[in-house]
Amino acid sequence: MKYMIDKYTLSKGLYNKWFWKHGFPPTMPSRKKIIPSRIPIVVMVIDPYIWHSSMYQFWLRRRPELLGNGETLQQFIRKNICIYDNTRINHNPQYLFDTPSDYWNKFYFSWLHWPAVSRQVVFVKSSDLLQRPSSLIAEIVSKFRLEFRHDDSVIHLPKTRKGPAVKPLEDSSVKKLDDLDVRFIKSRVNPDIEQKLEDVCLKLPS
Repeated sequence: MKYMIDKYTLSKGLYNKWFWKHGFPPTMPSRKKIIPSRIPIVVMVIDPYIWHSSMYQFWLRRRPELLGNGETLQQFIRKNICIYDNTRINHNPQYLFDTPSDYWNKFYFSWLHWPAVSRQVVFVKSSDLLQRPSSLIAEIVSKFRLEFRHDDSVIHLPKTRKGPAVKPLEDSSVKKLDDLDVRFIKSRVNPDIEQKLEDVCLKLPS
């Protein structure tokens, strides 16, 4: 999303500017606004089942020290998870959760219940960005009164991964959840949060 905003609009996408993007929205003293009201906030919403597989693959690449030897996706989704930024380990907070589902619940719950920034937040489905990038970016530009870099731009997703380089995974099967995994995640993901996210996510024209 940051890449798309930078490439196709006259605005600049930011993260980790006011606080860590994967951390929870901070509490604030009365009458003090941490994020200026003129700053649009985009919260990316990822389907919890896809998210668990994606997080496991991220852990394999970037957090191998937190995985047991030969730890499978099935084991990963059922154990404690520590969320932290290993590039700023002495600066950013660390969070411990019962399971990855517990983190998913608390992260989105905190964003859904931060009234001070509710007027400047838009929730966006990651799947919409991947499947309909032109429509999605056009909606964000319209909602926040941004400007396209070029009026006749044809919007394309990047052809290569953006962010820190990672090595490819050798075993594609790590992406797969079986029926027991899906039932386990479903039993842990808060249905009210799922429904609320579905309600508030940016709607694209048919």
